[in-house]
Amino acid sequence: MSNDKHKLQQFHFDLFKQLYCHWCADGQEKHEYEQKPDFLIIYPDKTLGVEHTELFMDKGRGQSVPPQKREGSLCKIVDDAKSVCENHCIPPLEVKLWFSTEFEDAQVKIKKANQLSQQLAEFVEKEFRKGLSSRRDINEPLPEISQITITPGVLNAHTWLTYHSWTKCAAGESQTEFIEELQRRIDDKNNKYKAYIDSCDECWLLIVTNRRNPAQNFDIDFSGKVAEHTYQSKFSKTFYLEVTHKRLVKLKTIQRNNMVEYDPNHPTFSLLLMILCVCVVACGTAGAVYLLWRIHWVASLVAAVPVWILLADLFVTGRKSACWYLLDFVRHIIAIAGVAVGVRMLWNIYWLLGIIAAWPILVLLMNLVGFLTLPLYHHLTPEGRAGIRAGLELRKYLKRE
Repeated sequence: MSNDKHKLQQFHFDLFKQLYCHWCADGQEKHEYEQKPDFLIIYPDKTLGVEHTELFMDKGRGQSVPPQKREGSLCKIVDDAKSVCENHCIPPLEVKLWFSTEFEDAQVKIKKANQLSQQLAEFVEKEFRKGLSSRRDINEPLPEISQITITPGVLNAHTWLTYHSWTKCAAGESQTEFIEELQRRIDDKNNKYKAYIDSCDECWLLIVTNRRNPAQNFDIDFSGKVAEHTYQSKFSKTFYLEVTHKRLVKLKTIQRNNMVEYDPNHPTFSLLLMILCVCVVACGTAGAVYLLWRIHWVASLVAAVPVWILLADLFVTGRKSACWYLLDFVRHIIAIAGVAVGVRMLWNIYWLLGIIAAWPILVLLMNLVGFLTLPLYHHLTPEGRAGIRAGLELRKYLKRE
């Protein structure tokens, strides 16, 4: 980690502490190079960790390089030109420049960047040698630059600037919808959570953007979708900090299990679970059909239908749409009716077989109740969901006792 990045992290963290009203300043802060997480706050009873990260825009259509890398290349051109003027002992100047849109969207090669830095420095120095005494706005000074503003550090015999201040400006549009970008950034840190939590008792995540950087020009609506969305995070608390306007929001998150967890979208877990379910259901179905076939072949066929419907349900993973909910409801009703017919037929043959065959109805009814109450659960308030979870935990405890 470079010294500049280390200082930037500290600046962001100091701003976070200033904006977060629940921050406790009694701990001893530790911020070292290559430390995981980036900040450790040591309290008498626990150690709190805060991992710092920045959010950048993805590469857009027609762009050969991502905004983060492109912005770094353009800023380096400006910084190198400023260094040339400083080495030539040019007095302090405020320089603001705008690159042309075509040049910003292109991939800047190193040789071209070095050449443009030298041309920019020569142009600014030439303007200064002409006798710069006030602000000067120049349109299209170079093919790659659409506008440049040069202001001397001394105006009307008054020194207002004592160092060179060169800024690359951009009026690009802000991005207002970035839920996916935020979740991907959180996921990147989720994958490293084990390394963070090994050094502390509790770990937070701080995601930072700066709208003055075109590669971070995110515009969060604190009452809109981005702020109201619920993200998946292993961290105890996840924050979003916008530096330019000093805005801080605590994101809504679902705190996932810190251990290896089942993810229905993960191909490895899905494949293993599918193989296991197929083996179990296939073996159970084959045994039941064989036993019932020896009693009556119609009974075996009827009993096999709902089992295979249950097997088909195992292949449905992920978030279900309204259409899937309707199909699930119909499948459950058909399965319950089919099992009921099979139980009735088996009861006529031997009452014990009917009782044994009735267990799928109980399973289907429990699934149906869960299916119908799932939307209601998601629309409950956080306090209501917490009450339901507490009740379930109490029931588990009573069962163990």
